[in-house]
Amino acid sequence: MRFIFIVLSLVWLTVLNAQVSDIDGNTYKTVVIGEQNWMAENLKTTRYATGDTIPKVINKEKWLNLTDGAWAYYKNDEKFNEVYGKLYNWHNVVDERNVCPNGWHVPSDAEWKVLADFIISNGHEGREGLALKSINGWNTFDGVSGNGTDDFGFHALPGGNRNINGNFSNLGKNGYWWSTSEHANPVNAWSRYLYSNNRNIMNYEDFKNYGFSIRCLQD
Repeated sequence: MRFIFIVLSLVWLTVLNAQVSDIDGNTYKTVVIGEQNWMAENLKTTRYATGDTIPKVINKEKWLNLTDGAWAYYKNDEKFNEVYGKLYNWHNVVDERNVCPNGWHVPSDAEWKVLADFIISNGHEGREGLALKSINGWNTFDGVSGNGTDDFGFHALPGGNRNINGNFSNLGKNGYWWSTSEHANPVNAWSRYLYSNNRNIMNYEDFKNYGFSIRCLQD
């Protein structure tokens, strides 16, 4: 019995310590939640898996008119990259060159729902967002901490966003992540939000030129 316990412990540690690297050499922790294997950090790459460069766009007017993939640091300041990763428009996530590492992809809205449903079915109904949020780094509202419990090791952080006008907002307050799923209105696509003052995982359609974080899912 002791031998079996040791083996199982080693397997568990292997899952917890698993990593994946992107084409730029950035290394990400990963976490298995249910039958899905997720990155436990936001994407930081400046290149597609093919090696093609993703443009960095600082200019607000240029960001507004983009029809191809681009990225930016929050407030165009590299100091935010290490913790929060980069902000990408939606055109990146459906580019056939793949913004994620080989063997990984940006999840569809249905795959995000699989994650949410698994968390809800494991005792977190009504607090599934709380279970995904990191245990620190989220703002406090009306004296109540916005931090989560990070029960599954997803370590979601409030990386803020860049809107279609190129302005930045909500760092420390909200986290936003793209899906590959297009909305019925072709100028919008589906995304997932986590708020400091909310315990749920929110599902919205947004303009494709918003800058959101990306989490990759293993194929």
